[in-house]
Amino acid sequence: MILKKVVKQILPYGIVKLYSSHRQTEYYKSLAPSAFWIQPHAEHEECVIIASGPSAVQNRQMIQAYSQKADFFSVNRSLTAHWVSELQPKIHVIQDPVYFGKTKHFHTPAFVKNIISDTQNMLSKITWGLKLYVPEYAYKKATELYGTKNISLVAFPIAPPPENLERTTKFQLMDSGLYNCGSYNVVLGALYLAMIAGYKTIWLVGVDASTMLSINVDQHCRTFTKIMHFHDDAGEKDFLDMDMETFLRNSYIAAKEFNFASEYASYKGIRVINTSLDSLRDSFPKGCLGEEPYEFLRKTNE
Repeated sequence: MILKKVVKQILPYGIVKLYSSHRQTEYYKSLAPSAFWIQPHAEHEECVIIASGPSAVQNRQMIQAYSQKADFFSVNRSLTAHWVSELQPKIHVIQDPVYFGKTKHFHTPAFVKNIISDTQNMLSKITWGLKLYVPEYAYKKATELYGTKNISLVAFPIAPPPENLERTTKFQLMDSGLYNCGSYNVVLGALYLAMIAGYKTIWLVGVDASTMLSINVDQHCRTFTKIMHFHDDAGEKDFLDMDMETFLRNSYIAAKEFNFASEYASYKGIRVINTSLDSLRDSFPKGCLGEEPYEFLRKTNE
């Protein structure tokens, strides 16, 4: 211990810090990824991630015209839309606990049952080779619920790296497949997969953060949103099993994780462009599919 202190005092702070970061990285790398975790590989230079926001439909024709230039990823129940399934996405991502029968932060058992049933029906219609990425903790349950002959199930990490690590260390661990950008939004999972797959440009479609536009509280002080997903019954009230404080806290964490994903993209030299021009997500430049993005003028607290 005495020798260690002496060495720390003699060596420049930067070298000590670098060595400490290296040791942390090696330790976390010794934690092997799940045996069911297979990193994806890009077939094109570009990728289009189709989320559930209403702006996806507005860009439908441009997306379809882009089908020969890019690989497609989809999330949640976006595949229920016929025009999305026609694109035959390479990867589909579901990571919310409700899809695996978890009700802790969600609704009634009947609601969960309907979500699972609808998802099973959606996936049963898959006629091409689709890779379905699910959280590591839910892999076993997912095989019971969603395994079909045309679907290959893959487990992937959804937790972000520990906060106390250096930024470069975090990125190295994510490169190794040990950690994700975050778990508060399924788009983060799809985006992480696209970034480690090797795409040079990633287009986000339907990433509107529309839930935040419709959040409200009724006369009974129940928090609800109006469903705005393009593949659901738009306008119906969706009561949340959380109060406003919890909703705002979760929204803050999601925004923070999207910003972290933006930093990871910069680290890897990847362009991520949000095609939803009215989106509340400000972590990435906005622009029309296939065109140069608008100037990125976001203000930060740094």
